[in-house]
Amino acid sequence: MGTRLVAVIFLAVCTLSCFHGNQNFVSAGGGDGDDEEIKLQDGDKDFLFDTFPKGFLWGAATAAYQVEGGWNEDGKGTSIWDTYVSEPGKILNGDDGKVACDSYHRYQEDVKMLKSLGVSHYRFSISWPRILPDGTTGFINRAGVDYYHRLIDELKNNGIEPMITIYHFDLPQALEDKGGWLNEDIVEYFRNYSDVVFREFSGKVRFWITINEPFVTAHEGYGYGRSAPGRFGPGTNMYVVTHNLIKAHVATYHLYNNTYRRLSPDGAGQIGITLNVIYAVPKNSSDSSDLEAADRAIQFQLGFFANPIVAGDYPEVVKSTILDKSRQLRLPMSRLPSFTPDEVAFNKGSTDFLGLNYYRSIVVAPYVSTSNSTNYDELLGAAPETGAENKPGRNPLLNYPLGYRGLLNWIKDKYNNIPVYLTENGLSDTNGTLEDAHRITYYRQHINQVLKAIKLDGCDVRGYTAWSLMDNLEWLQGYSEKFGLYSVDFTNPNRTRTPKGSALYYANVIRDNGFKKGYSGRGGQATGIVKMENEFDILYDQFSEGFAWATSTAAFQVEGAWDEDGKGPSVWDTFAHQHKLAHNTTGDVACDSYHKYKEDIQLNKYLGVTHYRFSISWPRVLPDGTLRTINEKGIQYYNNLIDELLANNIQPMVTLYHWDLPQALEDAGGFLNPSIQDLFRDYSQLCFQRFGDRVKLWITFNEPPSFIINGYGDGNVAPGHADLARGQYIAGHNMILAHAEAYRLYHNKFWPSQKGQIGISVNQIWPEPKNPLNSADVDASERNIHFFSDWFGHPIFVNGDYPEEMKQIIAANSLVQNLSESRLPVFTDAERQFINGTSDFLGLNFYYANLETDDRQPPSNPPSYYQDRGTKGENDPGWLLTSNNRWAVSAFGIRKIVNWYQNNYQVPIYITENGIMDKNGTIYDWHRIHYYRLYLSELLKAIKLDGCDVRGYAAWSLMDNLEWNLGFDAKFGLYYVNFSDPELPRIPKASAVWYKSFIADNGFKPGYTQKGGWGTAVQMTDQFLYGKFPEGFSWGLATAAYQVEGAWNEDGKGPSIWDNFTHIPGHIENNETGDVACDSYHKLDEDIQLIQDTGMTHYRFSIAWTRVLPNGTLPSNKAGIDYYNRLLDKLIEIGVKPMVTIYHWDLPQGLQDLGGWYNPAIVQWYRDFAELCFREFGSKVSKWITFNEPWVTSVLGHGVGQDAPGLKDIKDGPYRVAHNILLAHAETYHLYQEKFKASQKGQVGITLNCDWYDPEDPSKQSDIEAADRAIQFFIGWFAHPIFVNGDYPEVMKEFVANASASEGLATSRLPGFTPQEKQRINGTADFLGLNHYTSNVAYEGPSGEGYYGDQRVVTYKNPDWLTTGSSWLRVNPIGIRKNLNFVRNHYGDIPIYITENGVSDRNSSLDDPYRINYYQDYINNVLKAIVLDKVNVKGYTGWSLMDNFEWSRGYAEKYGVYSVDYSSPNRTRTPKASARYLFELFRANGFIPGTFTDPKRPSSLPFLNSTFYGQFPANFSFGVSASGYDDRTEDRGASVWDAILANITRPLSRQISPLEEFAHDLDAVRTIKAEHYTFTITWSRVLPTGKAGGVNQPGVDFYNALFDQLIDAGIRPVVILHQWDYPSVLQDYGGWSNESMIQEYLHLARICFENFGYKVKVWATFSEPERIPFIFPDMVEDNEYLFSVYRNVLLAHAAAYRLYEQQFEPSQKGVIGIGLAPLLSVPLNPHDPGHAASASKSTDYSFGLFADPIFLNGDFSDEVKKVAGSALVPLSEQEKILIKGSAQFFGLAYYQISQVERNASVKWQATLADRNYPSLNTSNPAGLRFTLGHIRRRYNNTPVVITGNGVWTSDPDLEDSFRVQFIQQHLDELLKAIRIDGSDVKAYTYHSLVDSFEWNSGYSRRYGLVLVSFSDPTRPRYLRASAQVYAKIISDRGILRGTR
Repeated sequence: MGTRLVAVIFLAVCTLSCFHGNQNFVSAGGGDGDDEEIKLQDGDKDFLFDTFPKGFLWGAATAAYQVEGGWNEDGKGTSIWDTYVSEPGKILNGDDGKVACDSYHRYQEDVKMLKSLGVSHYRFSISWPRILPDGTTGFINRAGVDYYHRLIDELKNNGIEPMITIYHFDLPQALEDKGGWLNEDIVEYFRNYSDVVFREFSGKVRFWITINEPFVTAHEGYGYGRSAPGRFGPGTNMYVVTHNLIKAHVATYHLYNNTYRRLSPDGAGQIGITLNVIYAVPKNSSDSSDLEAADRAIQFQLGFFANPIVAGDYPEVVKSTILDKSRQLRLPMSRLPSFTPDEVAFNKGSTDFLGLNYYRSIVVAPYVSTSNSTNYDELLGAAPETGAENKPGRNPLLNYPLGYRGLLNWIKDKYNNIPVYLTENGLSDTNGTLEDAHRITYYRQHINQVLKAIKLDGCDVRGYTAWSLMDNLEWLQGYSEKFGLYSVDFTNPNRTRTPKGSALYYANVIRDNGFKKGYSGRGGQATGIVKMENEFDILYDQFSEGFAWATSTAAFQVEGAWDEDGKGPSVWDTFAHQHKLAHNTTGDVACDSYHKYKEDIQLNKYLGVTHYRFSISWPRVLPDGTLRTINEKGIQYYNNLIDELLANNIQPMVTLYHWDLPQALEDAGGFLNPSIQDLFRDYSQLCFQRFGDRVKLWITFNEPPSFIINGYGDGNVAPGHADLARGQYIAGHNMILAHAEAYRLYHNKFWPSQKGQIGISVNQIWPEPKNPLNSADVDASERNIHFFSDWFGHPIFVNGDYPEEMKQIIAANSLVQNLSESRLPVFTDAERQFINGTSDFLGLNFYYANLETDDRQPPSNPPSYYQDRGTKGENDPGWLLTSNNRWAVSAFGIRKIVNWYQNNYQVPIYITENGIMDKNGTIYDWHRIHYYRLYLSELLKAIKLDGCDVRGYAAWSLMDNLEWNLGFDAKFGLYYVNFSDPELPRIPKASAVWYKSFIADNGFKPGYTQKGGWGTAVQMTDQFLYGKFPEGFSWGLATAAYQVEGAWNEDGKGPSIWDNFTHIPGHIENNETGDVACDSYHKLDEDIQLIQDTGMTHYRFSIAWTRVLPNGTLPSNKAGIDYYNRLLDKLIEIGVKPMVTIYHWDLPQGLQDLGGWYNPAIVQWYRDFAELCFREFGSKVSKWITFNEPWVTSVLGHGVGQDAPGLKDIKDGPYRVAHNILLAHAETYHLYQEKFKASQKGQVGITLNCDWYDPEDPSKQSDIEAADRAIQFFIGWFAHPIFVNGDYPEVMKEFVANASASEGLATSRLPGFTPQEKQRINGTADFLGLNHYTSNVAYEGPSGEGYYGDQRVVTYKNPDWLTTGSSWLRVNPIGIRKNLNFVRNHYGDIPIYITENGVSDRNSSLDDPYRINYYQDYINNVLKAIVLDKVNVKGYTGWSLMDNFEWSRGYAEKYGVYSVDYSSPNRTRTPKASARYLFELFRANGFIPGTFTDPKRPSSLPFLNSTFYGQFPANFSFGVSASGYDDRTEDRGASVWDAILANITRPLSRQISPLEEFAHDLDAVRTIKAEHYTFTITWSRVLPTGKAGGVNQPGVDFYNALFDQLIDAGIRPVVILHQWDYPSVLQDYGGWSNESMIQEYLHLARICFENFGYKVKVWATFSEPERIPFIFPDMVEDNEYLFSVYRNVLLAHAAAYRLYEQQFEPSQKGVIGIGLAPLLSVPLNPHDPGHAASASKSTDYSFGLFADPIFLNGDFSDEVKKVAGSALVPLSEQEKILIKGSAQFFGLAYYQISQVERNASVKWQATLADRNYPSLNTSNPAGLRFTLGHIRRRYNNTPVVITGNGVWTSDPDLEDSFRVQFIQQHLDELLKAIRIDGSDVKAYTYHSLVDSFEWNSGYSRRYGLVLVSFSDPTRPRYLRASAQVYAKIISDRGILRGTR
């Protein structure tokens, strides 16, 4: 093995757990390298929806011994399995195959099961001893032969072809007695047996398999003896048996080929062999050695047999490997028999196909065997990476569907794409559940991989066979392991078979011959994966162009005018007038749509629908129902309605019959009278004649099943005819024929000219099987549909006749009811032909689903439709109920029913009704919006994901109306109708606004897409979104020149309008000014430090115009230019990008004196100023902002006068100023593009501020418009010209013009742009900066004068929003998200930067949780806008870096994350809590669960400052430890520490032997009741001079004696291999800085494991390795020394771990970890980002030395690498694999945490040093809990053992109350960590048991629970008080009340 440090993986044994190619490789060790992740769910990745080739074989399989039983009946002979199972202990539970599934007697049941599955083939085996009892042809058992004839005939009579296996493991025992497969005569025996079989059956059988899984016979039966016949000889027998099996197969093949093939059906018989294989997946697919290992593993299984049969001889790798091993064993020849040249030729091509049994894969890597074993398994040179027991289904790693495809491709490539039949594939369980969803998943994924292999890879796969048809005897596992599609009750003598869910699934796959999208199976089951099955997951996509959007009504429900203008009575008029409706209501007036149809059309137009579905009232156009009484007024009404619709671009969708039959026709029998067929035809003809020129979509009947069943069956609705025996069937029969008459009429007579379409609207609940894995429930689901909508759909869309099941059930029930004929009428052949295909589309009315179950009852008299149907529906209690308790929101149902129709009818579908009722008629019907959203999303999924052809959707209903029997109580409308008001006003509900938005979006678009903040499916409005911002997202904070710089008149700066404005008393709160402000002009370096500390990536600031151009124009001021250059340089130096605002309100006073922004010349002045900035600073600036918040300058500065220059002209001022600003902006943009862009590569944008405006009433259109208008007058004023068309928003121009005209002005006060100006302005921004702080509520109304009055919008703050330090700012976080959506919706996908956002207070508290909450919630809404709404936000800038001069509020309002002390001349900056928060947020780039930015993260831990009483877990271990340094020099070699400590004063020499001294210690351990004792092996005592000098036996004996004492005392030894000291001779070679130390240490580890491993069950490789380099403190400054030590120690640890894991753990059963002492660092000032950054770096460094590599990723942390630089040699990939996972527990030595400040030295602060060990006055118990929390979070709660924790004093006192307190407090913190926080801590060790020699401190530091008198040579021990307290805690198992 040499000195390699990589893990070597060993292969131990190969066992058989069940006979389906499932060899179980058990690994005795292996690394946890970065394996390619393999998961079961990968089988669904890139799922392929397609069909298998035509003629693909589908089958199920069994084997004779496993199912037949009849073991000794009818002359059957004994098989080797009959013998084998009779031996006790061979088979689980003592099971046997004497009866098995009793298929010998029940084969007909089996065939019925196969027929139910729909398979084309049945693979079964012939029992050799049933045909030939002694295996020879001396006696042929005719009874056995006849059995197989009966079975084959039964199969063929049911359309199922047999696929017969000649040999499936059950060799006749008589032949085994002759040597079995070891006897070469077996070849002839097998050929003769096959000859008999062929002679008997070949004329009936097309497919033969000679031998099943010969590898199993050879490997398990004769190699390892783990199956019948149980012979052992893995290095010899296996090869002989293999050879004979191959020869037997070849002989049989040639027999068949030469003699019997021509006798097969059509002479096309085929013969092959079935091989099994575990597909080998290379551990690393890019590693050639792993690839070779995988190929070798397959060759040694599959290739072993396939290669001789296909190519003639064994694979070369097999032959050469076995030969090499044979030579190693000094054998004269290979143990593998060889084929002669003639045999090779005879073998070659001896198969028509390969049968393949596949169940699972395994990950392999190369391994090197050191054994001289002859075992076959030792030859592979490939070992698995898992030791899991091989049971398909029990280990997701093994059930690897992708391996199936890989294997098929391997065969294709190796064997020239030989035809393959998949003869076994399946999954087992042990519970035999009928609800085997796991098996369905397995089949789905594996069969889909087969489909990919065929369709995508070109593999010639011809059939698939599931293993197995039913549960059976699974060989060694008996009946406990179950693979079946059908369950078998083995406790029942009848062996009852019951289909499992997988049987239903497999039948669906076979029926589809593959995988269809969506729900193609019976009962709405899917064969493939269904995307987005959760109905609450919205599909963001659009419906197709031209999709029909509609609303629905029906004549009787809305028209009223029941007897006006010649209308005749309908059955519903009569029914209502008989007081059958709720509250005796009638439809006499209803919604009065007869008179208000134009108003209804305007309602539709508002919604934006393309279609309106309404019905024609038959008695309104034909009062008596016949053509004798045509009512022209009624016809004119519908003509008017249709014309008005078309005039408003709405297409009519007309229902001919919506339940309102003329009463005159009902009096003649109605739909019970066959004459109705012609009458309906006549009525339809009239409608087609009069309206057909304008109607393109006709519906003959609405909801025929409901009308027929309720109107003519149970009589609950009009016409109220009750006859559930026949009524509905007769009426339905006539209705179907009437529909067909109308359809044929239209298509024959009217379609050529009118080109319309005609269909029928059925209704259907979705009957979801209550248990989709239960066949009875699935059948009930299908039956419900057959007896409802398919009752009408099947004749029309399928074959002209009723569903077969419906006919059979009613006929059978009628017969039982002594009726001479079925109660269901029969269509004649002519009628069936007439009906079939009579619909251009299907209309579907769908509302809800049920859970359907089987409810079949014996037929009774009187007969009943419901009894015929025999199903029962109920709601799922988890579904949301509507106000009708029978209906629940179940949106998934619409997707499933649409799939059902698509798969069964293949016809276009229109959803003609869908909606939800309530009874309160609320305007704010959010429940209805929720319903529509879910149902429409499911419908969209059916279209987009499942491929369903849905053409339109109609919401039910347009308005509240008469809901039949429920009267006006049930309200479905999008519009509320006030039925108590004679005017019947229609009022839009919120759902109307939503539906309007939805239609406008034509589906679901993310975010808020419509006016008023409406969106169709806005996600997570109230939930917090965890996640990260996009990579490269820019984070920053902002300031502005006047607000922070001060130095108002220094270094040549000129006065600005704000200097002038603030110097006038009364303008500013407290008359404050910005003369000094934050003094940033002088405190540049300090500000830069703050900027760096916060971790921002950009800093936004502004340039003071008057600092660089004192008078606003040239000449410039060099001092000012130099200042900004210094600022820019320093920002660039710290890696922060400048974002520079050119104008932030501080206009030079000199320009203001010339008119300022009123003067058009300012456009040029501003351009010149900008050019100066571009020229002087542009090479350093990538983002320029021309103007900050021009709205403020325009409105507050020149309209209201609140801001400088304080002008009050609200009518004209804002518009004039804004006009010039826009022109100045545009000119500046063009300037940059033309002169600077090419060289500077920067971007130019503008920052606009905008509040969000919510409509006061979100359902009121005027409020929606007002809110939108307010925004257009705010941000649109500037953004619309820049980003849209160069001009103001149309609504702004319109309203200002109207207001101006009302004032008598001839022109608008809003200036107009010339065409040239518009062109110049349009597109002048590379990005938009958005400043957003707050929101408002808006409604339409007068709102003052001028700019505000022009808008006609009244606004106010929602009083529920939180207040802040600013009166104008209230907190509404969602407003920023809505604002961002507004920008995207109106201005496109422009890049957006949030350039200001923040909140004020008036106290500048350093603890500012309100500001943190504000930032958290607003920034989270920005994240939602990006992630959920797809808004292109590139960066975020908080306002502000520090408190500053807040304009008119002076210094009263404070926005900064740093406080500024304005009472101090130094303007001291102090971080607030929000500064730390933003630092963490910027660093995380988002919100990560469990981190600082998680809002659920508690501000402090529970019980942080109080005692937690409780007990430790039962298995928790308390212990003590000894010092790591052994100061005794006798019987050991010199230690490196002997020299280091040479000058330390030592007490008198001992006069007591080591073991005597230890005996005293052991007494103390017993007294304390400690359960484990931790100590370190002294290296120089075991290996005095290292590896070279050999083992010191007295040292080994010493430790063995010590272990014996501990074990005798019942105390567990915990042994540390190394803590700091080593033989001094090793230091001569550099000690741990020399990599040779790794092998020295590994030798120590091996010696210890070998000598002590059976006594020691807990090992730690190292203790506190972080301090090892520091034993030579002078060398630590040398990074090469330092990090070579760390690297070598880490590799030594990993090597020792792997050594133990592979060579000692299997036998010694111990655990091994490492004891670390990482320091958790915390910021000294928790608010200070600089401190936090240092703490983070220090922690990352400390944990990154050992914990990260071992417990995380195999490598040092980035911080370690950064500190080390080139001094750290990178770890290789193999070394990382070696290291990762190389500890079973995390040993933690905890003494202290580290508090750090900014720029702390990581190397020194992050390493435990003498100063960190707690003494009398220094300890931090809570730090232990914090450290454990860090470990839990970072390392996935890896098990922890506290390996060191203690406190010292120099006083030799027995009274140690400080230590008592230390122990109590630390153990209480530990208890909290375990019981409250969930840390997995297994043990606690106090350091130390006794006072001892403490390294550099010698004897001066006393840690002991036991006082040692060092002045006494006998070293007496005395228990301290702390020992007694610790003992009490151990005894109590924790901290109990009253014990402290």
